[in-house]
Amino acid sequence: MKHIQHQWRVTKYNPTFRDEHGYYTLVEEWTSPSDIGETFDGNELTLEDYLRIEEAYIDSAISFMEESGIQSVRVLGLEVSITEEDRASFLYESEFEGVVLKEDSLVDLGALRLIMKMV
Repeated sequence: MKHIQHQWRVTKYNPTFRDEHGYYTLVEEWTSPSDIGETFDGNELTLEDYLRIEEAYIDSAISFMEESGIQSVRVLGLEVSITEEDRASFLYESEFEGVVLKEDSLVDLGALRLIMKMV
């Protein structure tokens, strides 16, 4: 097992707009897929915008792991529950059904991309 020497924080929230306690201070900012179609700072959040940002997060995390030589991650504190509401979501992908996760198992980077989309 490789010991991780660094930690990274990837966030879409501009650190310029955080106060001395780390709280984000801008009021008009989207935070979840349920905000798609809403307007923030004069711009509508589209599905395309949401998916582009989601993919950028996933690409960043995978890149950090590859750069660190990490080939897999360990599953700890697993909470799995795909509800009927989840399945009805426009973001739900049929590939999610094939993902099998177990507590204290290893997941390689190839499978991690899809798991990250599920989150």
